[in-house]
Amino acid sequence: MAFGDERGEPVDLIVGLDKSLSMDDKIEAVKQFVINYLIKDILIINDYFLVIEFYEKAQVAAADYIYSEQDKENLVAKISAIRADGKWTDIGNAFDRLRDELLERMNNGRKKVFLFISDGVNEPPRTSKYFSSDRKLKHEYIAKLSEFLNMPNWKAQILNIGDNLELEALAKQLKGDAHKFDLEGKNNQFEVVGTMEVDTQSLKDLKVSNDGKGALELTVKSQRYNEPQKLSISSIKLETGGNQSKTSSKNPLKRRYRLSVKPSLKYR
Repeated sequence: MAFGDERGEPVDLIVGLDKSLSMDDKIEAVKQFVINYLIKDILIINDYFLVIEFYEKAQVAAADYIYSEQDKENLVAKISAIRADGKWTDIGNAFDRLRDELLERMNNGRKKVFLFISDGVNEPPRTSKYFSSDRKLKHEYIAKLSEFLNMPNWKAQILNIGDNLELEALAKQLKGDAHKFDLEGKNNQFEVVGTMEVDTQSLKDLKVSNDGKGALELTVKSQRYNEPQKLSISSIKLETGGNQSKTSSKNPLKRRYRLSVKPSLKYR
């Protein structure tokens, strides 16, 4: 069973992919990772997948919703066509384009996963507003992006092709995770999209006594997380009344509940 089949929640998966000349000896391994792991294993029906390829410029290489296996095959063809032939590497300009794409989809109610794939060699041309003689990445959006990614439905991942310390620092700035890329493709299956799912069967089995009291039990399951995740439950919406026109809703919780859910376990 593909990993994506274990997840029921559709997400927006947005990838920034370095296709500059410094990636020439690495691009094939990276494309195989995107095709075999992200597209074929991770993506499920109703996911949105966007790849921004960048070098001196930043442009859309692939973008589509997943409604069928044919949609996946179309994405595979587009990713296969990417070549590491871009002169210069303007990571700041890439973040400009990624910012626009993320902001456009900011309020659509879907979880967003941002994956940045690069060897971290930042070489913007002198004509770029991000040109720096020390090649340090300076971008005002990183601080703003980190605020977004600290929200419950946002997540950042950096795929570090090499041991670039700048990318390690970038991951910390984005409050995300950094993963070292294995060019041999042996250890590149890390948790990309994790979900918390509630077992709705417990809601169906809710029994209320004659005095209007009942015990509600929720089961929360962690899927595809490698580390414990903090979960906060502030409200539960319960609707009463069989007639739709007379239905009322209330929150039975008197306080916020916080818990830490371990990987692949159920909590009650």
